[in-house]
Amino acid sequence: MPQGADLTPAHLAAAARTLGLDFIATTEHNTAAGHGEWGPYAGDDLLVILGQEVTTRTGHWLALGLAPEQAIEWGTASGTT
Repeated sequence: MPQGADLTPAHLAAAARTLGLDFIATTEHNTAAGHGEWGPYAGDDLLVILGQEVTTRTGHWLALGLAPEQAIEWGTASGTT
């Protein structure tokens, strides 16, 4: 199996199922660009929670449970305007 940055949603979902996980959460830095790639891998046996790691002036926070392609405008998140 590939490692690190070479892991694809297919690899990660297969590994989660092999491990018997009920859910996984996926986040990327300041973007929702990859959300659409996860749809085929979610199912009754694996919940895929979409999210985004949001960068602010005071640190990072995770926004979980986003709709597909929903993104948080990170330039203004948490009072960073």
